[in-house]
Amino acid sequence: MNNIKSIPINIWDDYLENENDSSNETCMYVEDYEISLDDSKIFLEFIIQVMTDNLLFENIETKLVLYDSTIKYTNLPETYHVKRYEVKLKNISYNSKEVMLHRLINLNLHYNNIPFIFYSES
Repeated sequence: MNNIKSIPINIWDDYLENENDSSNETCMYVEDYEISLDDSKIFLEFIIQVMTDNLLFENIETKLVLYDSTIKYTNLPETYHVKRYEVKLKNISYNSKEVMLHRLINLNLHYNNIPFIFYSES
């Protein structure tokens, strides 16, 4: 963890349904594959705790999962293999995702003096 300068967190914004439908699901994850899985898990658990402690998003369900692309895409070439921790976000509309993003940015979060950088891309 000593060499980490920042912790980039992407809140995925690719919605398949109506973008204002609150039953949508998306995820957030550490978007830096040089950061270990163990560290990613710690950072995401920290974010979940901050969200819970501050009651920032009462209606949005969160669940930390280990995503492994080879489980869903069994014929995926190894160069496209992705294994990462993600926070699954349920009951989130596009608009509430935007609110979440701005609230997290405004918290100016750090973990052991390492700043989080929040953004939303697909």
